[in-house]
Amino acid sequence: MAASTRKARKAPTAGQLAERDARLSEAHERLTAGIAELTSGEEWAAMLRAAGRFYRYSFNNVLMIVSQRPDATRVASYKHWQTLGRQVRKGEHGIAIFAPMTYRPRETEADDATPRDAQGRPAPQVRGFRLVPVFDISQTDGDPIEEPARTDFVTLLTGQAPEGAWDALAKIVAEQGYALERVADASLIGGANGRTTWGTRLIQVRADVSDAQACKTLAHEVAHILLGHEHRLDASRSRGEVEAESVAFLVLDHLGVDTAGYTFGYVAGWAPEGQVAEELASTAKRVLEVARKVIAELDGTESEVAA
Repeated sequence: MAASTRKARKAPTAGQLAERDARLSEAHERLTAGIAELTSGEEWAAMLRAAGRFYRYSFNNVLMIVSQRPDATRVASYKHWQTLGRQVRKGEHGIAIFAPMTYRPRETEADDATPRDAQGRPAPQVRGFRLVPVFDISQTDGDPIEEPARTDFVTLLTGQAPEGAWDALAKIVAEQGYALERVADASLIGGANGRTTWGTRLIQVRADVSDAQACKTLAHEVAHILLGHEHRLDASRSRGEVEAESVAFLVLDHLGVDTAGYTFGYVAGWAPEGQVAEELASTAKRVLEVARKVIAELDGTESEVAA
């Protein structure tokens, strides 16, 4: 991601601050209304339940699984079922999904921007997709398996990040005493797009996503820090994720980036079932306060009102 520096601006006037706050409040209301509308239909509810069952798979693969086997509850490859102590029964037909085809660039093809793996080698990169078979647990025999369902249902952002936004967010990270690191892919951070490790004061963001997605993820992790989630023992994981993603939505909205395709599904997945609007309303005050702080840094403005 290309580096750039934002020029500091003079302190905003009272009218400018009031206008900014009004836009933030309007955006938060849009977030609440959009998620409420999205989650009210049975089609969404069914897809959200499916996404919860297949949280490791992309949106397109969730659709493929559901269209081929609507009653599927958990799917895996032939070999993976064997590692779990289960065997696909003879004669069962696989469910076709897309799998990435990757290659590892030669060192001579790499440059300073090339993502690296833990050993410092150029990380594998996606060069296309192919159809591969997976099988539902009902098509196998063997040891019983339990795994809690999740309900992440998101679409990664595409395109470029606003100029200077990454650097401004990285500055906040440094000011808060944290290091920032890009990792080759989600497998290195537990399948997430980003991760904050409190003990080592480290934020990690995957490198195999668009600049816009990386910037939104970094805004989400910055929000975790500024919201004090490390020390809020009373806050549940779900509330923390709702708060952090809401801040990221407001920040990117201010920068002109629409994250609804990601944020709506993410927040809907983490908020208590049937209580999306209530959860967003109860977190609004803290979310708006932190969003204002981040936006002031991004804009290069002072917090004081100009005379």
